[in-house]
Amino acid sequence: MLAVVVAVLAPALAAVAESALPASLLEVELRGGEVLEVPSFDLSTASAGWQNQPNLYWDFREADGENPAHWFPVVEPFDEGGEPDWLARGTWSERNIRLKPNRRYLLSTLIRADFDRRFLELNLGLACMDDAANPFPGRREIGFPAKTEGPRGWERFETVITTPPNGGIKLGRPTFYLYLGAEYERPVEVDFAIADLTVVELPQTPLVPAHDPVAEVTFAGGPGTLPMAVEPVQTRDDGTMEVNVTGVRWVVDPAAGTIAAHQRIDFPRPLATWSVDLPLGGLEVAREDETVAVLQNEHVALGFQCDGMLALYPTRAAEIVVTSELAAPFVRYGDGHLLASDGLGGFSVNPHPPLGSGKLPDTEPVTPDLDFAGFDRTDLESLSEAPAGWQIRWRLDAGERLFLSAFPPRAYDWEASFDLMWHLTYRGDPAGDYTSDWVEPVDTFLLWDFHAREWGMSFGDRYLAIDPAEIREHVGFAQDAGKRAIFYTSAWFFGSRDAELWADAVTDEVEEYGFDGFYSDGLPAVEWLVGYEELRLLRERLGDKLIVVHDSVPQSGRHPAALSPFLYTYTTATYMAEHLATDAGPTWPWVRYVIGQHRVSNAVGTVKGDAWTGPGFEKPMDPFLAGLIWNARRGEHSGEGINQEYVPVQRELRALWEEHGEDPYFYDRYLVEKARVLTGFRVGPAAMPIIEMANGKTTLRSRTEGATIHYTLDGSEPTGDSPIYDGPLETATGVRAIAVAEGLEPSPPTPAP
Repeated sequence: MLAVVVAVLAPALAAVAESALPASLLEVELRGGEVLEVPSFDLSTASAGWQNQPNLYWDFREADGENPAHWFPVVEPFDEGGEPDWLARGTWSERNIRLKPNRRYLLSTLIRADFDRRFLELNLGLACMDDAANPFPGRREIGFPAKTEGPRGWERFETVITTPPNGGIKLGRPTFYLYLGAEYERPVEVDFAIADLTVVELPQTPLVPAHDPVAEVTFAGGPGTLPMAVEPVQTRDDGTMEVNVTGVRWVVDPAAGTIAAHQRIDFPRPLATWSVDLPLGGLEVAREDETVAVLQNEHVALGFQCDGMLALYPTRAAEIVVTSELAAPFVRYGDGHLLASDGLGGFSVNPHPPLGSGKLPDTEPVTPDLDFAGFDRTDLESLSEAPAGWQIRWRLDAGERLFLSAFPPRAYDWEASFDLMWHLTYRGDPAGDYTSDWVEPVDTFLLWDFHAREWGMSFGDRYLAIDPAEIREHVGFAQDAGKRAIFYTSAWFFGSRDAELWADAVTDEVEEYGFDGFYSDGLPAVEWLVGYEELRLLRERLGDKLIVVHDSVPQSGRHPAALSPFLYTYTTATYMAEHLATDAGPTWPWVRYVIGQHRVSNAVGTVKGDAWTGPGFEKPMDPFLAGLIWNARRGEHSGEGINQEYVPVQRELRALWEEHGEDPYFYDRYLVEKARVLTGFRVGPAAMPIIEMANGKTTLRSRTEGATIHYTLDGSEPTGDSPIYDGPLETATGVRAIAVAEGLEPSPPTPAP
C-alpha cells in the first residue's frame, strides 16, 4: 500500500479544504521514497522564500474559497532599452536541500495553468550544487502543461529527475524557468499558479545482471549513408580474435587477457590496450552484421560498433586497466570518463553506471602523479606531458557497462566541410531574404522560431508548428533558391528521455514539411547513452540529410572527457564552444583537439567561440580564421566581416582541396600551411613533406617555406636528430620524413611504407 504524504502538505490542506478539491490532488505517492523538506518554501504561505531574477518575480494570493493559496509569476518591463525578442529567466527556492549523486528525485506539484503554448514555456527542474552551493551546469528541465483540466483547473503534475553520477553533488534547489516570446506585452501576469511542491528521494535502482547481455551491448539505429561498417570476425591461429571496423582494428587476446585498439585511418598504429580480469577464452560470435559484432562467453559480452566504440558488459565484478600507447598532449579525465588525443587520433573510456542506482564510476590512476589527473573540469587549455605507457583502472559491478572507443571512426568529408554554412531565418522574414547578396555564401537556412518552443520544447512528444503554412512557405523559399532548409529542435530540452520518441518527433517534422535535416540544441547529458541512440536512429532514418548538433560544456554539464567521438560521428556537423571564455588566442587546445572534430569524430567541427579571445585577435572574424588552421569551420553565417574576411579564405581553401584533395594527407601537406598564409597566424605544425619518386630516386619537399626536412631510410619514424635532406635520395623504398620550421611544431611523420 502506497504511503501518503501528510505532514509536508498540512499547511496547504487547511487552505484547500475550503475549496473542496478532492483528496487525490493533495496526496503524493511516495513510491517507497523519502520526502525531503525544502526549508522556508511552504507555498501555502506568503513567507515562502523565492530567489527571484531581474524582470521576473513570483507573487502570492491567499485562498479565496475557489482556489487554494498559491503563487504566480509576473514578468516586468525592462527599465532601460528595448525589449528582447525573448526572455529566459530562472527562479529558485532560497534554501537548499541535500541531494545525492545518481539518484532519482520525484518533484510533485499542485498547479493550475492556462497559457498560450506557442509563445510561452514554463519548466520545472532541480539544480545541482556542491557543498559550497556552486552550481553544476547542465540542469534538467521538464515543461509544465499549458492547460490543466482538473477540478477548478487544478492538477497534480509530477516528474522524476536523475542527478548526474558526479560525486561532487551535495546540494540542490527546486527551480522554475520561464521562457517568454516577443509576442507578449510586458508586464505579463502569466495564467499559471502553483500551490504545492513536494520533493521525494526515490529508492535506489538495484544493480541487477541482465537476462540478455547481448542486448546490453547493441543499440538501435545505424550509420545510414555514413561510411562505417563492421567486417567479419576473424580468429587467428594463435587464438586471438580480430574485429575490424572502418576506423579501428580490435584485437582480443584471451591468453593475455587484453583488448587492443589500433587506428586504421590516416595513421595506422596502436592506440591503447585494455587488460581485463575476466576470462576471455571461449568467446563466440553471438551477433554479426554491418553495424555490430558481439562476442560473448559466460563472463562478458563485447559489442564492437561500426563507429569505433566497444561496449563491455561483465556478468560479474570486473577490473579493467587501460594502457595508453600514445604520448597524448590532450588528455581529460574526470567523472570517470577519459579522453586522450594527439591530434592525429586517440581513444576514450566512458562509464555508464545504471541511472538512479547511486553508483558512481569507480576509477583511479594506476600510474602515480599523472598531470592530467589534476586538471580542473573547467580547464580547457592545459596540455599533458605524460609519456606513453600511463595506466588508469576502472572497477565494475555486474550490471554495469563500460564503453571503450578509438578514433577517428570514419573518413573526413572534405566537401561537406567547405559547403556547410547555415543562416538563421525567422517567422515573417520575406522571400527576398533567401536570395539577397548577403546570404550568397549560405547553403542552408535554419528555421529558428517556427515551432512552439520559446526555448527548447520541454513538453509533449511531438513538435507543435505555430503556422504550418508559413513553414511550408519558408522551406519553399530556401529550396527554390537552391539552398537547404533545416529546423530547430533540442534533444536536451525534449520532455522525454525515450530515444525512439524524440527520433519519431524529428522524423515526423522532416517528412511533413520536406526539411533537409535538423539542428539540435544539445543532447541529453546525464542520459548521454540516450543521445547516442537518438543520433543512430535519426542517421539511419534520414540518410544523408543534415544533422547539426550544438553541444557545449556549460550547457550540457558534462565533463570535457565525456564528449565522446563515437556519438558525434553520426552528425553532419557539431557546433561547440559557446560561453567558453579563454584568452588563449589561436593556439587554444580546445579548438584543436575537440571543436575541430578532425581526426576525432570526423564530423565537420564548427566554432561558436563567442568568448574566444587572445593575442593576435583584433577583428571579430579572427578567431574563426584561426580555427581554419585546425580544420574547424565557422558554420553559422553571422558576425562582422563574415562575407568580406572569412568566406574568401574558406573559398581559397576549397580551391586548394579541388586541386590536391586526392592526397590522403591533404590537411597535413597542403591545408595547414595555406591556412597559415591566408590568416596570418603562424601556429601549428609545419607542412608534412611531400614524397615524390621517379627513376629510382626520392625527392622530398615541404610547402612550409624554410622548413628543414629530416628523413630515415629504414621505415622508422624520423626525429629532429635524423639526417637532413639536401637533395634527391638514391632509393625509392623505405623513406619517411618530417619537416621542422622555426616557430612551428614538427610536422607529423609521413606514413610508413
